[in-house]
Amino acid sequence: MTSMTTADLEQLVEGHDLEAKLAAGRDGRGELPSSFFETYSAFANTDGGIVLLGVEEVPDGRLVAKGMTESAKVVRALWDGLNNPQRVNANLLREQDVETLDVEGKAVIRIAVPRASRRQRPVYVGPNPLTGSFRRNNEGDYRCPEEVVRRMIAEQVEDTRDAHVLRGFGVGDLDATTIAKYRQRYQTRSPDHPWNSLDEKEFLRSVGAFGGDREAGIEGPTSAGLLMFGKLVPIKDAFPNYMLDFQERADARPDSRWVDRLTTDGTWSGNLFDFYALAIQRLFRDLRVPFQLRGDTRIDETPVHEALREALVNTLIHADYTGRVSVLVGASANRPARASRRSSRPGEPSTGARPRWSKRSSPTSRRSSPCAWRACCPPRLCRPSSSASARPSTRPPKSRSWPSWPPPSSDPSRTRGCDR
Repeated sequence: MTSMTTADLEQLVEGHDLEAKLAAGRDGRGELPSSFFETYSAFANTDGGIVLLGVEEVPDGRLVAKGMTESAKVVRALWDGLNNPQRVNANLLREQDVETLDVEGKAVIRIAVPRASRRQRPVYVGPNPLTGSFRRNNEGDYRCPEEVVRRMIAEQVEDTRDAHVLRGFGVGDLDATTIAKYRQRYQTRSPDHPWNSLDEKEFLRSVGAFGGDREAGIEGPTSAGLLMFGKLVPIKDAFPNYMLDFQERADARPDSRWVDRLTTDGTWSGNLFDFYALAIQRLFRDLRVPFQLRGDTRIDETPVHEALREALVNTLIHADYTGRVSVLVGASANRPARASRRSSRPGEPSTGARPRWSKRSSPTSRRSSPCAWRACCPPRLCRPSSSASARPSTRPPKSRSWPSWPPPSSDPSRTRGCDR
């Protein structure tokens, strides 16, 4: 039994990753509280955390050990509940995650709940994930909205969603001009690549934008291919709430009107490839570029260019285009650009709009699909960014089913030095 002092315990504070429960039971000898599994679900679906049983939070916020005389019974009830699918759907704990502490003669049970993997979420209480899934906010356990639960369920199979072949769609639903621009950049960057000699359909099949189901005998664009190269109407047929919006305002006041706007209004293709190219031009046009030389070559970009490019790509590739929120990129004269997700239905509240670059997505997220951006950006451009300032990441790119597009050599979408 591991020892712990009262002073050590008093230094702990309930919060995002720590929960204290008295667990005294009716007779005061110790009992697993029914609320434990709600906390277990909340920690597993968020960032993990520690649960202390036999500890009480007093009014001044200190944690005080009350102990329990029948700690073994509580531990047994814990394992019985974790392995009962009627109580909770998944057991994430190992033997070493549960230990009994001796706090100056009082038995306290310490339970370390790990964060569930993407394929394990949602962890839920009872038989229904839509009503039994919880998330941790501050020091409280809160029931997840149904939309968040459905997104977690969808993300369990995210790796295959990009490559999903859309029934009833064909090459005619893709924008020929967009594909031509993509192929031109591809050929400029890799003039000797064998894919340059393929016809349009085979080229799209090679980069993952077109596919087929041999058993069903169908072929067509993938979800990622349609989002990346599609025409607006077919995209909205497949993703009814799809919307991209860039707004430049004179200042950062919420009531300030936009002075320049790019949105899916039918005046351009409406796909992700063209939105990126048009939006990055607007983000770059007012940036100052100091005179710098690298050898005999002038450097035409700054770290700000790199950060903006990475942040825009992160926003687009992490967006959940099956959800009910749209992508909004905003910029003003006296504040840096920002991106967020907002409701795409009139009357619905904004979800996750923050003055920073965010992953679509969800708090969710950390990643959402489907997205084709992997096909049109270099590997370093596809790295998750957890920084509000969108600094270039140093983590390796996440594996996807998309081949990487070599960075083009032409401005303004040049991807030198960028990082999903």
